[in-house]
Amino acid sequence: MRNNKFNLGLLVSAITLSLSGGVTASEVVSGATSDEFKQDLRLRLRNELRMADRPSACGSEPDAQDCKYGNVEAWVQGAMVDYETSNFSKWFDVEAYSYSIHKLMDVGDNATSRAYLDANDESFSFLGGSVNLKPIDGLEIKLGRWGTDYAYGSMDHIVPLLEYSSVRTMPSMKEGGLVHYEATDTLDFYGAVTTKTAGGFDTAWKDDAINGKHTPRYHAGVVFDAPMYAASFGARYQEDDAYQLQTNFDYAFITDNEFFVKFDGRIFYGQTIGYTKENQLNNVENTYVASTQITVAKGKAFGVASFGQVGDKLTGSSIDTDIVFPFDMSIARNGHNTTSWQVGGGYNFNENWSSGLFLVKTDGDLDSYEETVVDGIGANLTISHKFTSGQLKGLKSSLVLNKAEEDQFGEKEGKLDYYDIKFAAQYDFNFFQ
Repeated sequence: MRNNKFNLGLLVSAITLSLSGGVTASEVVSGATSDEFKQDLRLRLRNELRMADRPSACGSEPDAQDCKYGNVEAWVQGAMVDYETSNFSKWFDVEAYSYSIHKLMDVGDNATSRAYLDANDESFSFLGGSVNLKPIDGLEIKLGRWGTDYAYGSMDHIVPLLEYSSVRTMPSMKEGGLVHYEATDTLDFYGAVTTKTAGGFDTAWKDDAINGKHTPRYHAGVVFDAPMYAASFGARYQEDDAYQLQTNFDYAFITDNEFFVKFDGRIFYGQTIGYTKENQLNNVENTYVASTQITVAKGKAFGVASFGQVGDKLTGSSIDTDIVFPFDMSIARNGHNTTSWQVGGGYNFNENWSSGLFLVKTDGDLDSYEETVVDGIGANLTISHKFTSGQLKGLKSSLVLNKAEEDQFGEKEGKLDYYDIKFAAQYDFNFFQ
C-alpha cells in the first residue's frame, strides 16, 4: 500500500496506463514525523465489467472463431483491504492484506470469465502479509507474501522483471523474500528470491515450478529516479527456465513554448536454458523486445506515438514479451517477429473528465513456423472521470471501447474480428489518518 513516487514524466505516462486499466495508489498522506508510529488501513472497492469477443482464443484457424473461450463475459466486485505500519518498532514493520473478488453476473454456457472468475465459482480470495525487517537505515527486508504491483501501490518503483502491474481486478503478489536498499533519494537497489506468484491472471497461488521441479526465481534490480529523467535495470534467473535482462529509461523536458516532451525506451532480452530450451519449437531459444514512445502535452491536450519490435515467439517459458508501449485491448503486439505502431491523443476537459483515442497497427507471424503473416489494426476510445468534490470525492471511473481486426495471409487465411468493452469504478476508504 505504499505511495507511488510519481515524477512529472510518469504523470504523463499515466495517460497510456489508463488503457490497460492501470490506477494509481492513494494520495500521499503527510504529517507524521520520521520516527513516529503510523498505521494505514485502506479498503479499496473496485467494480469491473468486461464484455469482449476474442476469436484468437479459439485457436489459429480463422474459420473457428466462435467458441466459449473467445466470448468473454465478466462483472465482478473487488474488495481489497491493506494494512501497513510505519515505525512499529525500530527494527521491523508489518503488512497484511485480504483481497476478494465476487461474481455479480452469471456466465452463460457459451462464455468464459477469462480469469476474473472461473465459470462455476462465486468468488475467490487471497490472504497474505509480510514482516518487514529494518536492520539499518535505508534497508528493508520483506519476508512472506508481498505485493509487486506498482499501479496498485504495493511497490515504490517499477523494477524490471520483478514488478508486474495487473490489468485485472486482482493485484499481483509474490511469495519469498524481498530486499530493498534506498542508497540515496534517487538511487535504489532491489533483490528477491521468490517461489510462488498470485493475482493478475491467476485465481490461486501458483508454484514457480519447471517440469514439476520447484526451483526459486532470483531477481536483481537497480532504479535511478530523478524528477525529469530515470533509468532502471532488472535481471531474473530460474534454473531450467531462462535468464532475462531488461532496462527501462525515460527523459523529459519542457520547451520554450511550454510543450512538455517525454521520451521512453525499453530493451529486453530473454534466453531459455535447460529443460525449457530443449523443448522449444523450431530451434527457437531466445527473444528480445525493443520499444520506444514519445509523449507531448500542452495545456489540456496530449499526444502519444510509440513503436515496438518483438523477436521470436517462445513456448512453455516464463518469458513475457507483452511489454511494448503500443497497446490494444484485443490484438497481440508480442507475436512472432511482430512490429507494432501506435498513435493517439486526448484532451483533459477539466479536473473531472478526460478522453482519448489511440490507434494501433501490427505486422508479424502467427507462430515460429513463419508460414502465416498476421496484420492487425485496432482503435481504443477511453473516457475517464473522477469526482473531486462532494460526498463521492475520490470516486474514479473509466471506460474503454475497442474495435480491432486481424488479417491472416499464407498457409492460414482469413479475418478475425474483435471487440472489447471494459468499465471500471474504484473508491478508496482510508482509515487511521
